Amino acid sequence: MPSSALQPLLNHISVIEKNKGTLLIKQGYRHSYSYFILQGLARVFYQKGDSEINFWFGLENEPLGSMDTLKGNASKVSIELLEPCRLIQFNIASLQKELKDDPVTITLLRTVMEEYAIFLEERLFGLQGLSANERYKYLLQTEPSIFQRVSSTYIASYLGMSRETLSRLRSKSVL
Repeated sequence: MPSSALQPLLNHISVIEKNKGTLLIKQGYRHSYSYFILQGLARVFYQKGDSEINFWFGLENEPLGSMDTLKGNASKVSIELLEPCRLIQFNIASLQKELKDDPVTITLLRTVMEEYAIFLEERLFGLQGLSANERYKYLLQTEPSIFQRVSSTYIASYLGMSRETLSRLRSKSVL
């Protein structure tokens, strides 16, 4: 693809750096941006009653955002940076408005949506219906770095178990 084809897209993206603890997206609010993680780690979670349910962890070279952003709706999730991050920030609102007929933009948005759909399917089939032990093993096999980079509280929430259960599984070295 010639670099001139990317120029309209480049007007709507920027590389940014954000500190650990930054809330990129807040549940219940509309947001204009989606992201791609170049360096760092984030968690995607939602509030359910008094609890935070961790939905996924965003790692390097992964898209990060809320599908609601693409539709102009309030986000169902919050996104917090767990490490200092270097991100590509996409202004989805302006991309959709100004470049709605641009083939590069259409391809980008379609690719982001496809990647998110694949992630959701993998999460659904990878973790649903598994025992606590099997969910722990699955995460250990697919994303072992999570255990060094994320707190046990967040991992337990992601796996749908208590911290105590996670601690027991880790101490047994189930693999």
